[in-house]
Amino acid sequence: MPPGARQLLSVIVERVFAAYDPGEGSVVSAGEIEHVTHMSAATLSPLVEMLQRYGFLYIQNIFNEDTEELVRTKFILSTQSADWSDSWKDLLRFCEKTTIPLAHFVVELHFDSLD
Repeated sequence: MPPGARQLLSVIVERVFAAYDPGEGSVVSAGEIEHVTHMSAATLSPLVEMLQRYGFLYIQNIFNEDTEELVRTKFILSTQSADWSDSWKDLLRFCEKTTIPLAHFVVELHFDSLD
């Protein structure tokens, strides 16, 4: 994946687990991501589609029942198994402990820093 998509994934992972609610799951609003990245929906769209295509993300559109207008969009981080979710949490804890940003691993791919 290109660096822009990996950067977006890094931001989504950080935002999902910063306000993780077991009842909601691994969810963050598209509006929040637009706000923190300073990117428009049009700019985010191809990156989100790429993350979705590779199985990192699902999209949930919420519509008004009466008008059928789109109310908001949520990004759902793929946690296909408990291990996947735990892996993100473990990596985030490591990042906090070592003060290494998550992007160092997800965007820059410096996995050697995990040793």
